Amino acid sequence: QVTKRKVVNYLRVEKPKRAAQLSECFGAGTGCGWCRPFLERLFHEAVEGVSVSFARPAGELCLLGP
Repeated sequence: QVTKRKVVNYLRVEKPKRAAQLSECFGAGTGCGWCRPFLERLFHEAVEGVSVSFARPAGELCLLGP
């Protein structure tokens, strides 16, 4: 499982060029796919330097791939 903290730190340190590169962060978004819109939003926030609060806590985001 991938936490929001791991994804946020990955965005900060690795600075991916595309949202799809978040899959390199412990397989984020490669399971069932329900979190992909959330991951894309985190990516765009990181690119734009904007922070938006989410209703979902900073816990688990996704299961790893199948």
